[in-house]
Amino acid sequence: MLSEVAILVCLTAMFAVFWRRKNRLAHVKIGRDLINIGLAIVVIASLTDTLFVGEASIFNIGFSTEEALQVWRIAGYLPGLVLIAFGIARMLPAIEQLNSEIQARKFSEEKQREQNKRLQLAIERAETAETTLLDAIESMPEAVAIFDKNDRLFVCNQPYRDRFEEIAHMVKPGTHFNDLVRILVEMGRVPEAAGREEKWIRARIREHQNPGEPIEQQFADGLVYRLSETKTKNGGTVSIRTDITEIRNREKALEENRAKLEEAQAIAHIGNWVHNAVTNTHEWSDEVFRILGYEPGEVDQRYSNFISRVHANDLERLRAVFLLASERREPFEAEFRLVHDDERTIYVRVIGRLIIDEDGQLLGASGTLQDITAQHMFERELTQAKLEAEEGTRSKSLFLANMSHELRTPLNAVIGFSEVLAKEIFGPLANDRYREYADNIQSSGRHLLSLIDDILEYSRLESGSIELQETEFNLLDITKSTKTMLEAKAKEKSIDFILSDKLDIRLRADERKLKQVLINLVNNAIKFTPERGKIEIDISEDSADFASIFVIDSGFGISKEEIENVMRPFGRAHHSVAKSIEGTGLGLPLAKSIVELHGGELKITSNKTKPGTTIEIILPKWRVGELPQDPPHLNLVARP
Repeated sequence: MLSEVAILVCLTAMFAVFWRRKNRLAHVKIGRDLINIGLAIVVIASLTDTLFVGEASIFNIGFSTEEALQVWRIAGYLPGLVLIAFGIARMLPAIEQLNSEIQARKFSEEKQREQNKRLQLAIERAETAETTLLDAIESMPEAVAIFDKNDRLFVCNQPYRDRFEEIAHMVKPGTHFNDLVRILVEMGRVPEAAGREEKWIRARIREHQNPGEPIEQQFADGLVYRLSETKTKNGGTVSIRTDITEIRNREKALEENRAKLEEAQAIAHIGNWVHNAVTNTHEWSDEVFRILGYEPGEVDQRYSNFISRVHANDLERLRAVFLLASERREPFEAEFRLVHDDERTIYVRVIGRLIIDEDGQLLGASGTLQDITAQHMFERELTQAKLEAEEGTRSKSLFLANMSHELRTPLNAVIGFSEVLAKEIFGPLANDRYREYADNIQSSGRHLLSLIDDILEYSRLESGSIELQETEFNLLDITKSTKTMLEAKAKEKSIDFILSDKLDIRLRADERKLKQVLINLVNNAIKFTPERGKIEIDISEDSADFASIFVIDSGFGISKEEIENVMRPFGRAHHSVAKSIEGTGLGLPLAKSIVELHGGELKITSNKTKPGTTIEIILPKWRVGELPQDPPHLNLVARP
């Protein structure tokens, strides 16, 4: 009994399920209906079987024999089972199709999920790209704005908003470009639009809609911007404003400096040039054009246009200078002549240096070209004046020499006659005053003769008519002779006259003239050394190249300012003038010239630690000590 009830419940449940899902199985309607009818028949048969058939039925009506049960089971259940079988048979293809559809749907859903993932990734990438783009635009120092195809503002950065600070409330997405332009003009922010506002606005809109080359805009605050506009693929416009105020100010300053440089070059008649050996091109300043005889920009800046102006007689020499500088990789300088179209010849100087890279490759050269015609003419005039001055000096010296010679003859006679009178050779004089006058005449005559001799000697030196008569002699001998000649004069002032033992050396020189130098120097030392002073002659051979003879006194000394004066002809020291010390002022210049004839030098210094002056006679070392067999040849003619 329980089994029949359980079967009935299951069949009833199945029937109920299929009946409730009949709408969902619309695409298999026939199979569904057959199964539902079959299930209904089977349920009814099972209910009948439970209520009336069999011994265990609720209402036993006697239908319980085996034969009757077999017939009932066939007749009661078979139609329903057949219908269920037919329904299932009709549903199998649909189920297979449904399975295929389910698989297709699953595949489609998988593809959809993948597409959704890709779409999400694309969205994220787009958002990242948009964020990056906005950040990039915002971080740009230029003022950037992007307008859509309808010319409405899409996005802009802070520098762009700063340029429109007064109308910040309008600089936002959606604002039309035309409105921004019109407001700027109405606010007077565009100086170039003043007086033609509408015309300028129309022109600006056309430029914006059909962008071309970048344009420059200057605003009322003085700032200058370069505006670059570009169309996008979708018809929008990208606007970029770059602040070039500093660039323009620098360009203006450079232009002003260039103008000043050009003016300075024009005043100084000096231009600059650059040669690029890699591209074989030249750059000339305007002054180079003018120096070459061209107007600036009149001809191409080529080597041929330069070299064609060079004087024919200077051409090969100039090319040799360029070639030598290129071979030796060193700076060069040359003076030559240029000939202009009007046959006018000018003198120029080119100075240049090579441009060499780190690898030693010659890249070119740069330098200057200067018009030195005025300088050249001045030097010619100066040279001519020098020649004339030298000629005048020689004439003066010759005149002095001749006059000195003419004066010596009667002066010697005066001295001789006065000496005869003073010594009373032909008998005594009646009055002692005549003898005194004769002595004065003789003393004055000898002094005058000494002056004439100095003038004559200096004139000969100045005119270059004196040659050295060199011999070998002992230096100590001529210093002793000098001491003997001047010792009496030194004793009058109680001056100690000391000769160093080191003076005992051999010397090759003009003995008479070197003795004349020593006499002049010692005589000056005696004049300028006070009583009980000291004079010393010494020598030093410490240097490998020269020997020095010193004349040292303890006199008044001489200042640095006076040294240059006393070395000039007729120059006098302060003490010689203040104390009326006799002299022509030719002694030191004569001594200096004679020493220089020997290839030496004369120096005067004041003693540092004690009063007085030191005069140093510097002679080449080869003149002292062991003398060479073939001493160096010197130009023995005095320098003018």
